[in-house]
Amino acid sequence: MLEAELRDVLFVRAFEEADAGGELVGLREREIASREVRGELAVGGRTPSPEEFLARRAERLASRLLRAHPAAERVYELSARRGLPGWTAFTGALVLGAVVDHLGAEQSIDLLDFPILGLLAYNLVVYLALFLSDLTSAGKRRLSEGRASRAAASGLVARLLLWLGSPERWWARRSKDDGRVAVAAQRFVRDWYRVAAPLHLARGAKYMHLGAAGLMSGAVLGMYLRGLVLHYDASWESTFLSAGAVHRLLETVFAPVSWILGRPVPDAAAIEAMRAPEGAGDAALWIHLYALTGLLWVVLPRLGLAFFAGRSARALERDLPLRHEEDGYFLRLVATERGAGREVAVESYSYRPAPRAADGLKTLLLDVFGGRVRVVQLDPRAYGDDPATPPADAGVLHCRVEVFSLAQSPEHEVHGALVRELARELGDAPGRRALLVVVDRGPYRERLGSASEAVERLEERERTWRRVLREAGVTPLVCDLEGPADADVLEAARDALWPAPLGGEGGA
Repeated sequence: MLEAELRDVLFVRAFEEADAGGELVGLREREIASREVRGELAVGGRTPSPEEFLARRAERLASRLLRAHPAAERVYELSARRGLPGWTAFTGALVLGAVVDHLGAEQSIDLLDFPILGLLAYNLVVYLALFLSDLTSAGKRRLSEGRASRAAASGLVARLLLWLGSPERWWARRSKDDGRVAVAAQRFVRDWYRVAAPLHLARGAKYMHLGAAGLMSGAVLGMYLRGLVLHYDASWESTFLSAGAVHRLLETVFAPVSWILGRPVPDAAAIEAMRAPEGAGDAALWIHLYALTGLLWVVLPRLGLAFFAGRSARALERDLPLRHEEDGYFLRLVATERGAGREVAVESYSYRPAPRAADGLKTLLLDVFGGRVRVVQLDPRAYGDDPATPPADAGVLHCRVEVFSLAQSPEHEVHGALVRELARELGDAPGRRALLVVVDRGPYRERLGSASEAVERLEERERTWRRVLREAGVTPLVCDLEGPADADVLEAARDALWPAPLGGEGGA
């Protein structure tokens, strides 16, 4: 998804979720936008992708929000700023490096206390940190594909970059406008910088690499400018190092440049003759060696890293991932576009849901699996009966939903054994199958009524169910089927699918 499209989607999502009553964004206005966009995209009988539908719908609603709420417009405009062009970071650092006197006011340079040597050491540490970071990121991608943005956003470097690059955070916290607008603005800023963290990190890395290259370039430029009008001597002194040790150190540091120039580093005797306070030598050779080493080990690598960071940022600008299948808000919005050719078989165990609970469960399943999924209702099964056999079409993704009542006392030998058997059967079946275990909280809540200990007993029974089913290898969805299935319930339902969330193939 394009950067601008993702920004619109998250912007509209923040306002819709902060405005459940439809006062900022009318409920009917939302429905009309969804219906009109579906109609526009369905030209030729094609089914639009979820990303395409979300982008077009958000574009339409965002324009109306921006016109209606100036406070929201300020936050949106701040988040859309791209920052200064990359050459400004390079030029600013170049000027800084050039004006700082890296050679010394006494027209004598110390070979072991040379500022550029510190810059070289710092950049080598940065290269090592980047290498280790890449190894760590690669390992995380192998272990958990698709979580890179959340890992990046939680890192210290990411937090610093996002804080420095997001003045709208400050504004959103201090806004004096409509409270709902301020809440939505804060939600938008948080979501935008979390979801788009890879893009912001790539841009920040480009600026940092350009700044480092500019600083070293300025230092080299400043050395030569001062060397043109002033004469510098070179010397060294050390309490612990001998001339031989200093020669070996400098020979190691300057080995690549020495090879390129075809000129060896002065030997130990020449180094000894430069020992301070009596000794000194001409600084020209050493300025050349330090300058070329800085260009070779700092300027060129940093420019290369800036190029790749910029290319990565441009690629992300054109294709930022929106993991709509992991978010309940998006699952519900794109439900109409999902679920074709799939079946979900529902069976309740020793429990017959009330009509409202049955309708709530069906709505929940349509939101999770898609509005085009076929929901097959099996006959309720009595306590102790064998599982019913749901219809299974070849090549159709099938999910088995087993519904229990929290009013029942869970038993390892009955409920746990049943869930293990269902999981075994689904695991042995051809194709991709899934199991969703739902525990309806409603009947037990009604039985307890408003007694003082009702909440405690409800939580205790819920913990018991979770423990029994967890030992059977399944995480249950415990909810009130007659209550509203909000975004949190949808996400919990998707996460409770066994053996894993169905991602793009099934759940979304």
